[in-house]
Amino acid sequence: MTMVGPLRGDKNTTIAAGYRRAARIRRNSALKIENSIMIDYKTGLHIDGPLCETNATNGDLIFKDNLLAGTIQLGEVNTGSTFDIQNYIGNRNDVLSVSDKVLRSPYGVDFKNPDFRIAEYKADVNTVISEYSKLNLYPNPTSENVNLSIDVIKGGSISIEVYSITGVKLIEVINGQIEIGTHNFKINTIDLDHGTYIVATTINGQRNSQKLSVIK
Repeated sequence: MTMVGPLRGDKNTTIAAGYRRAARIRRNSALKIENSIMIDYKTGLHIDGPLCETNATNGDLIFKDNLLAGTIQLGEVNTGSTFDIQNYIGNRNDVLSVSDKVLRSPYGVDFKNPDFRIAEYKADVNTVISEYSKLNLYPNPTSENVNLSIDVIKGGSISIEVYSITGVKLIEVINGQIEIGTHNFKINTIDLDHGTYIVATTINGQRNSQKLSVIK
């Protein structure tokens, strides 16, 4: 399912009450919403009432593997509720902030001069696996710092960078040389918004990308 709301990246837009949320779940519902895209609503998900909150906690109400993009408010609960809607959504779904303006510039694609030719790519498997044997990114999801552990088999050049889901470089962890052995790098995510990011590690020209979820 794909749902497109009226927000269009403008936080000041006046939206009619019936179109503020991508989904409002109420009245003891125990439904499943999975593998869906919800774009440009002021609020992503509203779990309305303690009965629905209980169903979500017990796993009877399921909201997972969805993409929420361009929302000002990720989730909403009723006044007085202690249900942690932010973690409930963030731990199970991918999120893009309103600043990404997904519909205005979708993932940096040039639609004025598109090139639909199939790119030819040939990889030397022995070269790819010879640079490092293991990459471990933890904790993931994270709320503050994340650690990247690398077992390097062949020393040489290395760069570690963090990108937004739309391809904007946000953090450069290292750009230099590395020796054989196990190396640990700490990535500070304190200035990153709630959402999904890409950690790109390149050793001797061989690139590995891992998804990182930041929860605030």
